[in-house]
Amino acid sequence: MGKSPLLVVLNNPPEFTKTARNNPLLEGFFRLSMVVLLMIGGQCYSTQARCWEASGQVDQWMALVESVLHLVDPSQNTRADRFYVLRTAAYICLSLQKAEQAQHYSETIRALMKEDSQWAENKRYFVESSLIDLKIYYEAADTESVRRVGQDLTHHLMAWEVELQSLPLEDEKARRYRTLCHNTAAPLYRAKHYV
Repeated sequence: MGKSPLLVVLNNPPEFTKTARNNPLLEGFFRLSMVVLLMIGGQCYSTQARCWEASGQVDQWMALVESVLHLVDPSQNTRADRFYVLRTAAYICLSLQKAEQAQHYSETIRALMKEDSQWAENKRYFVESSLIDLKIYYEAADTESVRRVGQDLTHHLMAWEVELQSLPLEDEKARRYRTLCHNTAAPLYRAKHYV
């Protein structure tokens, strides 16, 4: 009789980077993510966080995220990874109707922008954090704030478009810009503020 996949994962954790090796907190974070993926099988969502949520362990995921974020050196090399973790955490909080915690993560994304005011991703991070705010205000039925954030986003995206006009449509920056425009329009449309 062979080993179950769950036992194989627990007994043979994946290789870790030098940063994570011999760090029980990080090893546990990665190992538990894989266990949850196996436990819920084909019914998992697109991210590890959604798997934890579906298995009823999202509070443990959030605690691990907070712990890991405090261990990571805030540098240019980790900025993009921190952004993705923070954005995921904000959306998990939104799905759990924890608006205050989602707002905290939105503000933390904005703090990433202040680490380097010339960083190329700052425009995107502004839009992404504003989209979180937009969803918070929409869920709270705060019409004035939805309108204000929507107008700010529209002005920001219009100014950014001028810089991208000379790029071909298949360019990665142009594709990302179109996605952000769509992601801005969708919640404004649902809130009946899209014209």
